[in-house]
Amino acid sequence: MIYKDEFHEINIQNGIMICRVHVEKTITKDIAEHMINQRLRICNGKKFKTVLVYRGKVSFTREATKLLAAKGKEGISVVAIIFPNLINRTLGNFMLNTFYRRDEFPMKIFDNEVVAIEWINSFDIES
Repeated sequence: MIYKDEFHEINIQNGIMICRVHVEKTITKDIAEHMINQRLRICNGKKFKTVLVYRGKVSFTREATKLLAAKGKEGISVVAIIFPNLINRTLGNFMLNTFYRRDEFPMKIFDNEVVAIEWINSFDIES
């Protein structure tokens, strides 16, 4: 493990940055900014294939959503987002379709980490 705090942990496995979010409450702008900054510090100017794993029920404030749309994409070459429940996957797809241009880099929402990593590995992108 490279980094761990009360909100999340970050690890790099086989060239894939895996961020596991432990917050089971509303992610505010401050929490989102903290998590983005830690990930970017670890990226050190590189782009990574990234898996974001959210556990439990997760919600985002409007300000956090705007920040993630503006700054959360930095350091990412392809991203798989894992939400464990249908409600979060539905809201996640809405957020992706509303706030992100899917032509910037490949992105997809999953409910299974193994399938998400298989999808990530299908892209021949160097970090």
